[in-house]
Amino acid sequence: MSRVSTGPSSKPTAAHALLARLRDHGVEKVFGVVGREAASILFDEVEGIDFVLTRHEFTAGVAADVLARITGRPQACWATLGPGMTNLSTGIATSVLDRSPVIALAAQSESHDIFPNDTHQCLDSVSIIAPMSKYAVELERPHEITDLVDSAVTAAMTEPVGPSFISLPVDLLGSSEGIDAEAERPPANTPGKPIGAVQDGWQKAADEAVELFRSAEHPVLVVGAAAIRSGAVPAIRALAERLNVPVITTYIAKGVLPHGHELNYGAVTGYMD
Repeated sequence: MSRVSTGPSSKPTAAHALLARLRDHGVEKVFGVVGREAASILFDEVEGIDFVLTRHEFTAGVAADVLARITGRPQACWATLGPGMTNLSTGIATSVLDRSPVIALAAQSESHDIFPNDTHQCLDSVSIIAPMSKYAVELERPHEITDLVDSAVTAAMTEPVGPSFISLPVDLLGSSEGIDAEAERPPANTPGKPIGAVQDGWQKAADEAVELFRSAEHPVLVVGAAAIRSGAVPAIRALAERLNVPVITTYIAKGVLPHGHELNYGAVTGYMD
């Protein structure tokens, strides 16, 4: 169990709780660009999590995407409201296509002033991001931020892996309403690997694959990124080398065999005819 860490005289806010819960889930960096919501979230109020300023929100999204793919763990990115959020959306699109567990965060207008396309720099963030994410939600009550982060992480780490998005009204982000610094948070149950990467019944599928290998005259292994997320790469390499079977990968799964490996027959995509 853990508590929100705040300064000796400060009251805990939704921003504190947000960063604390991200840290509970193993997030150590938030990549992004901050705007006028800087008065509500300083990014230095939780030990062990650092803000990495980027020159553009798209860069922030790509940085989180790449780090998530390398580590297999949730990573976070941040944008200011309105056009900042739409800049971040390109990084979010990259994340959903790359199958990486990114937690995307963006500021929103004050909760009492959310009139998309009328209020200055106010857009319907959730509707914009929802088609390219696993989970998209807007904070409505400050004390619910911990639950929203948990839901975002679970969605992002469930196959097919992809990004989650939380829209954060500026006034709620800086609010202390309903947030207790002394209240213990339940442990963050961050999946060690994507949920569903190894599915029940895999033994039967493995037996069927053995029979296919036995009957094939010229077997070829076609490997996708799910093999990487499931931790099966060493077994795939051993199988390919033992049976002398060539390996073809999708673009995302490049590297299952080293580039110069004699059984590496390269990557393919559906665009190839």
